[in-house]
Amino acid sequence: VVSFFTPGGTDNCPGAITIQTTGLSSGVTFPIGTTTQTYSVSDASGNITSCYFTVTVIDNESPFIVCPSNITVNNDPGICGAVVNYTPPTGTDNCPGAITIQTSGLGSGSTFPVGTTTEEFTTTDANGNATICTFTITVIDNENPTITCPDNMIVNADPGFCSAVVTYPLPIYQDNCPTPILTQDAAQISGSTFVTGVHTVEFTVLDQSGNSAVCSFTITVIDNQAPTINCSANITVSNDAGICGAVVNYTTPTGSDNCPLPVLTQTGGLGSGATFPVGVTTESFLIIDASGNTTTCFFTVTVLDNENPTISCPPSIVVNNDPGYCSAVVIYTPPTGSDNCPGAVTTQTVGLGSGASFPVGMTVEEFTVTDASGNASVCAFIVTVIDNENPWISCPANIQWNTDSGTCGALIVYPVPTGFDICPGAVTTRTAGLGSGSIFPVGITTEEYTVTDASGNTATCSFTVTIIDNIDPVIACTANDTINSLSGLCGNFGDYLVGFTDNCPGAVLTQTSGLPDGSFFPVGTTVNTFLVTDASGNTATCSTSITVVDNTPPTIACPANIAISTDAGLCGAVINYDAVTGLDNCPGAVLIQTAGLGSGATFPVGTTTESFLITDASGNTATCSFTVTVIDNENPVIVCPNDITVNNDAGVCGAVVSFFTPGGTDNCPGAITIQTTGLSSGVTFPIGTTTQTYSVSDASGNITSCYFTVTVIDNESPFIVCPSNITVNNDPGMCGAVVNYTPPTGTDNCPGAITIQTGGLGSGSSFPVGTTTEEFTTTDANGNASICTFTITVIDNENPTITCPDNIIMNADPGFCSAVVTYPLPI
Repeated sequence: VVSFFTPGGTDNCPGAITIQTTGLSSGVTFPIGTTTQTYSVSDASGNITSCYFTVTVIDNESPFIVCPSNITVNNDPGICGAVVNYTPPTGTDNCPGAITIQTSGLGSGSTFPVGTTTEEFTTTDANGNATICTFTITVIDNENPTITCPDNMIVNADPGFCSAVVTYPLPIYQDNCPTPILTQDAAQISGSTFVTGVHTVEFTVLDQSGNSAVCSFTITVIDNQAPTINCSANITVSNDAGICGAVVNYTTPTGSDNCPLPVLTQTGGLGSGATFPVGVTTESFLIIDASGNTTTCFFTVTVLDNENPTISCPPSIVVNNDPGYCSAVVIYTPPTGSDNCPGAVTTQTVGLGSGASFPVGMTVEEFTVTDASGNASVCAFIVTVIDNENPWISCPANIQWNTDSGTCGALIVYPVPTGFDICPGAVTTRTAGLGSGSIFPVGITTEEYTVTDASGNTATCSFTVTIIDNIDPVIACTANDTINSLSGLCGNFGDYLVGFTDNCPGAVLTQTSGLPDGSFFPVGTTVNTFLVTDASGNTATCSTSITVVDNTPPTIACPANIAISTDAGLCGAVINYDAVTGLDNCPGAVLIQTAGLGSGATFPVGTTTESFLITDASGNTATCSFTVTVIDNENPVIVCPNDITVNNDAGVCGAVVSFFTPGGTDNCPGAITIQTTGLSSGVTFPIGTTTQTYSVSDASGNITSCYFTVTVIDNESPFIVCPSNITVNNDPGMCGAVVNYTPPTGTDNCPGAITIQTGGLGSGSSFPVGTTTEEFTTTDANGNASICTFTITVIDNENPTITCPDNIIMNADPGFCSAVVTYPLPI
């Protein structure tokens, strides 16, 4: 708000008048920039003098911006970083045109590395005042590495030893971030000698953030070398003559073991040379070594009595059944067996005795003779009785019945025939018709039953069931209906329903007067009559009427709404529109215009409503309307410069870019041009593409925009330096050495550069004997990369070790002044 004294002119003659010709009044709000205030004084004779001064308002108020609070998140599973979303801050200012850009850090939704990243945003207003805010995004690696040990191992002791050399695979381990370190107890490394028993082997993996994981497995060494024993083969002999047994000689088993003093004992059976009884005698022997491992062996001595008795049966017999019986009496001579030894017994083991009544079918007769030693002989013959006598059956008398109410049939219950036979097992089945208690259809149904005996002999009987239909059908018409005539027609299409039912299918519906359903019915009343006749000649009738009333209003059709641009140089347009038309189903309708302008008139800018009314001879009416809209839609014109592409300024994450500022024009005064997106000419543009958008709007609200892009390309590679080459000796007992070094970290002109190890092993790893090349790569946010390398050489200066077996003292072999000696190889 600016206040000043208002100039007043003077003159040598009275009547001078002072007026303000440009500018604003004292005490009002002046805009940012320079406003020219001009005043003129004119005297009564027409002489004029002018003066002016300027009012300049300077914007020195910085814009306002607030960043979000610092953010701390855990790493995403399996990633050495985390995707982080945040709301980018937007600054505000007392004047329009303030622009906020990110000047440091990574964009929302980027993958942030483990550690702390500083995000910086700057708001610059249209007059060059700027404000900066920052916040940090910290990604914490709290994901433990993973480790998987091999399965538990069970191994046998090495031959001749109470221990075993065990080789096992190293665990499989990994981490979301590079270079985890694996450690274990050096005394239990793969290839060590493990004594008999259970040993737990444990590994630990530790990542660079201190997260760890542990796994373990067991190695069990078992002494399972059993002693050996050799038995004789099984022995089978016949009994000695006149003896219920036999004298048997065999070779006594011998045993051995990898350890001294195994003990051999006989645990079952008889000694060699004893008299073995008829049957099976099991000879068993057991050997036990000093470690409790045992081995057994056994063989059998079998003495056989294999002299069988003898027996002979009569031939098989075939007869018919006795009349009226399901069997026949059969007489035969039972056989008797004999044996070389007394005491043989003959018994009937299957079948019936001679003179018994044998059933129809086959009866197996079996006799067995058994001697005192259990040897047996069997003979058999068959007695067959044939059934050749038929069964018999009787059916009820024929049946006649009327249909049940509402059913095209009748429920009929009749006594079900049952056949008879001399033998059990005769089966009666219905071979035609319906079962008792079924719904029988109108007409004649033949029922047939057959009885079949167990031998396949049959007999049949039949009767008929006749059902008569004497029930009339039922018919129903819908109620009488009154409808209006169709628009434009002296009638209408009528609908009605006719339904009928009958207890039996085949009923036929016929229309005896009126018009079919769905016909065009004239104004007035039409009676429709129907007759239904069923398949047995029973009938029923019904009727319904349709009355058509004329109450259809006339119709009217207006043209569609009209929208048109102004005529050149006019605040309006001359409009010609199609004539309004009206119709009625009867003559005499009258059409009039009730609002608006006539076709060919000049319509003003805006919307004019045209309204019309039609009235028919019956007083029915209809109206219609449409609108005529005249639009000022001439757009202003604006032209932007071409797209700009530049490289970043050396050492800067951006570039200063200058260009001409577009200005719009319009066919009418009052067009205003504003910048809606982007940065001002001559400021530092960030890496990437910035869209510059300008809009010009005229007094009628028509807007035209143009845009161009400013692209700054980062082609400056990051910088990285590796440490010097490293040479060390191997760690004691290891085919390698744990080496620690400081991993290099690269830098770049833009934030977001990431350094990763692309070759070799991480600091603190166990490096193998030989030379390992370590490679690190720094890649900036725009894909530029730099690589450095160094070597780590591990020298093996540790001698191998060897252990021989203990001294050996043993006796000379029997009969020799020497001994064959077997010993284990050194470890």
